[in-house]
Amino acid sequence: WERNVLEEVAYRTEILTSRDGTEQRIAQRVNPRYSFNFDVRAGHARAAELERLLGKRQASNYRFAHPRASTLSERGHPAAAGFTGRIDGEVQATARTDRVLDAQLRVAVNPGVYPGDYMVGYTHPAADTSHEGLEVFTLRPNWAEPVRLNFAQFTEILDRQRGVTGFNAPRKFTDRVIQFGLMIRNEGQENRIRGVFERARGQQGEFYMVDPLSAQFAPVASISAGALSLSIPGRAVADRFASEGIYRNIAIRTTSGMIYRRVTSISVVSGNSGVNVTPALPAIAASEIIGIHWLLKVRFAADTLVFSWETDAVARMTINVRPLEDI
Repeated sequence: WERNVLEEVAYRTEILTSRDGTEQRIAQRVNPRYSFNFDVRAGHARAAELERLLGKRQASNYRFAHPRASTLSERGHPAAAGFTGRIDGEVQATARTDRVLDAQLRVAVNPGVYPGDYMVGYTHPAADTSHEGLEVFTLRPNWAEPVRLNFAQFTEILDRQRGVTGFNAPRKFTDRVIQFGLMIRNEGQENRIRGVFERARGQQGEFYMVDPLSAQFAPVASISAGALSLSIPGRAVADRFASEGIYRNIAIRTTSGMIYRRVTSISVVSGNSGVNVTPALPAIAASEIIGIHWLLKVRFAADTLVFSWETDAVARMTINVRPLEDI
């Protein structure tokens, strides 16, 4: 534990993308594959044994104790029993003295297939919140790590190598990837991120999350029961988001929790931005509204989820998601 233990959870997705950006995503793995990266230190006879195993039997299967066995055992988690795996790839070993050997190991857990194999049959708790038939990811970014946004416009370029070039943008939206950090401090938070990744099977599935970069805005006045529209001061919201295909849901943060609604249209009404929603809203006093955020439909931008365990109970993560058109 001088350095963090890295745990990787990896699915495999085949993505077929059409010219207009429409995706067909096919899951190639029912169960994910797991691997761990950690350091070991062996002294005296154990150092000699480690050198012998790495020198002659590195590719063999071994039974490994789980790096987080203590915490998982307290939680009654089946993974606490450890796993069978093999040492994967090249191993870097350092002799601290003639009797102490350090090694950096990457261990690939044998893929689980049968009941009793590592994590096979174990299901994380169900999603606690849903909207429009998809779960809502409720963990919020750790702002100790900056949130990053990458843009990429797919363009077809006609270049005859002699002069003027022509180009065409067949997609109505710009591809973007949002990157943000998470700090996992307890079992509930760990189950949330593992659960959504498990149910999505990596890049295949879709879910909703609050846009971490959208500035919150507030309505002009309190919301009356049965209201189907919100009036936002000024026309900036309408000018910016009326034709954007990814901004089609909102999350209203109130003092008593979150309220999610589908946006049917956005227009300018009497100099303000009118945001029409469905279904009807409950009565919400202006003093109870903390802010309104965009709720994005997203998918994971990678098939691998990496936990960087600082202790056997606390981890840092970097998550990449890709917003999707929601029309």
